[in-house]
Amino acid sequence: MRLYMIQSLQMWHLWQRIGVLHANPAYVDQDFLPAYYWMAKQMRRRIGHPPLGCLLPVWAWYQWDGVARTKPDLRTSGFLPMGQKGVRLCLDVDEKKVLLSDFDLWHYVLNYWYLGETLSDQIVFEAHNDTIMRDSQIQASWQRIFDIDWHSPDIADPRPAKSLQATLWEVRLEQVISHEFFIAR
Repeated sequence: MRLYMIQSLQMWHLWQRIGVLHANPAYVDQDFLPAYYWMAKQMRRRIGHPPLGCLLPVWAWYQWDGVARTKPDLRTSGFLPMGQKGVRLCLDVDEKKVLLSDFDLWHYVLNYWYLGETLSDQIVFEAHNDTIMRDSQIQASWQRIFDIDWHSPDIADPRPAKSLQATLWEVRLEQVISHEFFIAR
């Protein structure tokens, strides 16, 4: 499976020395840690347990901006702080070691929102006040982010238009098939 990843030049040099990239919880925004741990739990269920020492997923792109633009466009801002040197990596990874999800819908997990089947479903849910049932229903609704063919008006794009992220436990240097340096905009 072909994946793309953006890394800082500093991280790329470190990765070249150690040969494997693992996620480091120290670099994750503390507000997002619960969502990252939720994703790690989903990965254990769907693709298996991590190698020793891996706690959180490593993130890459399978489909950055629809099927027409699978790799991240380096002319776009936001990948790294402006002016920082970076590298876009192309990876070849065994698809059995990758969990794909809808990037836009991932924001429901990050923000602890309910992901309804329809906009009306979301509105009805938000009017409901049973907090015990609410938490389990919210988390159950997030399973939709893994159905990359699912779409719903005003909520989820059809698959050809989706941005699809890939999570994996680690990336080994030998999985990098090409790289391109850039300066972040």
